[in-house]
Amino acid sequence: MSHILIKYRNYLLGVFIGVAMLFLYLFETIHNGGFYESTKTLFIPVGIMIFAFFKVNLYKLRTLFWPDNKWKPWLYCVMVYLVTMLMVWPYYVATNVLLSSNKSQLISGDILKKFKSGSKSTSFNVTVKDELTLVEYDLTVGENKFEQLEIGANYSECFHVGGFGILYRWRNVPLTSCSSGTKNSLLFRSSTL
Repeated sequence: MSHILIKYRNYLLGVFIGVAMLFLYLFETIHNGGFYESTKTLFIPVGIMIFAFFKVNLYKLRTLFWPDNKWKPWLYCVMVYLVTMLMVWPYYVATNVLLSSNKSQLISGDILKKFKSGSKSTSFNVTVKDELTLVEYDLTVGENKFEQLEIGANYSECFHVGGFGILYRWRNVPLTSCSSGTKNSLLFRSSTL
């Protein structure tokens, strides 16, 4: 098994990244939703797996790729670990979606701030303080809504609650109503203002 992983390492890494990008395309969370949770939960288990694999296969890796250098395998190991930790986030969000029930949550409250994030592809976001929980959420709203929304205005969005508690929705498929009774009335009230 390790021979296959070593031989096809670049293809497997490409597939791993490609599937992660597909998950990012399919699911939308609150701004960077799940990134902190996945890093906190998985940084030790993923690190143990990757470093153990490199330790067990060190001789094979050195003979195949770095016969004269004893540090390059470990630098490669650290690079693989960092890339894996960066790309494991969408898998964590996808697992969150798979484990979800039919619960939904309305985030409704006043807009506290507006901000843009990202360098190559800009994300347009607003921070909303939820009236019910008093938690501040950073929501990605899109450029057109971002231009129309003002600080202090009331804003509402509905999300599914995932199995890990991460709020999500299918990208470009907005929820029209939330399933819990008190929050439905909030959605109706905020949409009529």
